[in-house]
Amino acid sequence: MVADGPLDFIQRLSVLNQAVRTLMLLTVTGLLGYGGYYGYHRYVVPAQELESVLADFTRIQGELAESRQQIEQQSQEIKKLSQENDRLTTSLRLIKVDRRLAYLTVTDMGPDPETGVALMKVLFTEVDLDGRQVGTRRVFTLRGSLLNVDCWLAKFEDKYIEQADLVRGTSLCIIRGIRGDQDTELQAIDAGAAYADAAPGEGDPRPPAYQTMGQISDLEEKIWSDFWRVANDNKLQQELGLRAVHGQVNYIQVEAGATYQLDLRASDGGSIRRVEQPPAVALPRPDDT
Repeated sequence: MVADGPLDFIQRLSVLNQAVRTLMLLTVTGLLGYGGYYGYHRYVVPAQELESVLADFTRIQGELAESRQQIEQQSQEIKKLSQENDRLTTSLRLIKVDRRLAYLTVTDMGPDPETGVALMKVLFTEVDLDGRQVGTRRVFTLRGSLLNVDCWLAKFEDKYIEQADLVRGTSLCIIRGIRGDQDTELQAIDAGAAYADAAPGEGDPRPPAYQTMGQISDLEEKIWSDFWRVANDNKLQQELGLRAVHGQVNYIQVEAGATYQLDLRASDGGSIRRVEQPPAVALPRPDDT
């Protein structure tokens, strides 16, 4: 065997050195590649995912804020619609409601023994909002067979009824008196005393039905204290929210023993109709005079 010379040894050493460097380079490259891969998946990918999650979170927060705003707006709209529904319901109820004013019961009918003219005795009972008697029951002797009931009416603009106004939401009425069709004069329900005629200290001059409602309002006082001036003053009526101020007579052909009810509709005037089953308050009693 021939021994290697110095040159051969150096060549082999160079090759080995190159191989070692290549191996080290490959190792370092592999480590760097793995480190990059590991770092990418360990830090870059989670960062990107976190950024995406944060973007989604921000978007969802915006959507939630917008939804809350929409819900608040819808709640306000629902509240307004509910209030409007309540107002319309009350308005419809006021427009349709009939308030009882009084009962008139014909306790007796027959010809006058002296003149032969038809006579009727009528028991008048004024009632409050709950149908309870107010004031004193009175029995009137009238001539004829047609019963006439005379009232003063103050009717407010329809818009107040539509708005369910508590003050102007219904017509106002005072029953002034009754008579038969053969009578020449009206027999006053309030014994002839007009609202403005009551002297100081004589008590409440309002009709009994209004006395039960507490302190008179300024509006009522302006209307009743000078009724015919208000009826002839269009400007004043406009200021008070009135559409009509006038008297009204309701009349009906009566029968003996029948009871009739005088009503007031919020959006209109008075009406009179027969009651088939009158309440006890409308029936005659031994003490009626």
